[in-house]
Amino acid sequence: MALIVLCLVLFLAATSTVALRPAHRGPLAVLAWTVGWPAGEMAPSSAGLTAVAVGFLWWWQWPQGWLSLAIVVLASMSLVSNGVLYSASLYARVAVSRSLTHGPVNLNEWRVAPAYATWLRSLTFLPWRPRRIRVTRNISYGPDPAHRLDVLRGPNTPDSAPVLFYIHGGAWVYGDKEQQARPMMYEFASQGFIVVTANYRHAPRHPWPAQITDVIAARAWIAQNIAAHGGDPSRVVVSGGSAGGHLAALLALVANDPAWRPTSVDRDLDLRVRGAIPIYGVLDMTGDDEIWRRRGAGLRSLLEKTVIQRPLDEVATYELASPHHRIGAGAPPMLLIQGLVDTLVDANVATSFAREFAYRVPHGSLWTVTVPLAQHAFDLSLSPRTAATTSAALAFARWATSPAAPHRAALTAERLASYAVPPASLVVWHENDWREPMSVAAQRGDYDVVTAMNPARPDLSGSSSSFNDTATERLRWEAAAKNWTVADSEGRDPTSPHWNEAGLALWNLDTATVRDLSERYGQFAWYHVTPTSIEVHETRR
Repeated sequence: MALIVLCLVLFLAATSTVALRPAHRGPLAVLAWTVGWPAGEMAPSSAGLTAVAVGFLWWWQWPQGWLSLAIVVLASMSLVSNGVLYSASLYARVAVSRSLTHGPVNLNEWRVAPAYATWLRSLTFLPWRPRRIRVTRNISYGPDPAHRLDVLRGPNTPDSAPVLFYIHGGAWVYGDKEQQARPMMYEFASQGFIVVTANYRHAPRHPWPAQITDVIAARAWIAQNIAAHGGDPSRVVVSGGSAGGHLAALLALVANDPAWRPTSVDRDLDLRVRGAIPIYGVLDMTGDDEIWRRRGAGLRSLLEKTVIQRPLDEVATYELASPHHRIGAGAPPMLLIQGLVDTLVDANVATSFAREFAYRVPHGSLWTVTVPLAQHAFDLSLSPRTAATTSAALAFARWATSPAAPHRAALTAERLASYAVPPASLVVWHENDWREPMSVAAQRGDYDVVTAMNPARPDLSGSSSSFNDTATERLRWEAAAKNWTVADSEGRDPTSPHWNEAGLALWNLDTATVRDLSERYGQFAWYHVTPTSIEVHETRR
């Protein structure tokens, strides 16, 4: 009996140690996840099992000599390490709350009391579906047997409810709509959302881009049919875990790109989403050593041999499939959720994506929630950690689908007229003085003027100054990094006589580049200056 207890506490101590300090490279990373995930998510059970085993041995017959010492040491290691793991799960609530303050809006103000993922229910570990959640299963959204989706609805769902579209993970080669993120889906359905979760075709039988094509087709089904189930097709948030996080982020960034849109989907159908919640998502598909911290070899092998089935030398193919490389001015708000000890998707992938997002969408909205001691797929179970991240996802979705969420309106004729010079004023720094813009064009040639400033955009303190100063510095840094020929400019908004907008005059850039630059910095329009005119060009095509 003593040997059986010794083996048990040795196993429990080893698994909890792996959960605390997992390996991150090669096959050991997969092994670390296989062993570390249950240890990290079921730490109270492991600690309880350790205590019961030792207590039983004490009652049965306590051994002598080295066996006694080994059991005491290993049992102590198991209890301490599992205590640390469970403390980290409880601490996730604090860490998540802090993360939600680091964005354009404090999302803690949008949090509500949990209806499903309560603290008491989280002690059960298993996410059982409550009877009040109704599920309509296996609705067809396409011709393939895999083209099936479920619709979940709670008991108090209002008419024209917001929609969560959840995409399962599984390395693009396996997985099912009914297996993942059940705590999140049940919470959203309990809080008045319509939840849609879809299957899609898997590799290797169906190589890339079958997966994103299917996700786009499912999003089209939502746009055309969700109203019949009580949902609002204009208020959709997309989410997914791992490979599903990749597909969710990519859908959010390229929703209306015709490249992957199935021929059965109307080309004029608007498939944009109000926000995206990638959870430990594969946000870079190139396996870049810097982004993945030299831990992307496994991903590259999987994509090249099984999923994309194209040589890695075809870099453009991998970049087109990579959300990190598809960030553009039209990117919707995003909430990234990432475990810090994830051995399958390195935590730096989310960090790098957030950094690239801030660079390419300076006026965009993004939050990054990092979860201490959380492994890949931590949200499969209903734990205090999952309850905390689910609360964050719900707060983000409520904000993103609310009328108060920022969505830049079309440029009206009146506002376009107000940008003209005059009534607006514009000067450019030339030969150590502020000059009239057309006279500068006469000497130096035609140019464009872009500003990064927006007097209506406050930072978290309620002042626009800090945000606009940062955006302006970023614009200047970008121009310097790309060796553009520039000069300082200054404009005045006729509706705000006390507001001066700093900007840059830019020479030798094509229209597409200037339009993208203007849109990335949240502008309605930019100026094109010639020796005889100052033209206002609308950013949106």
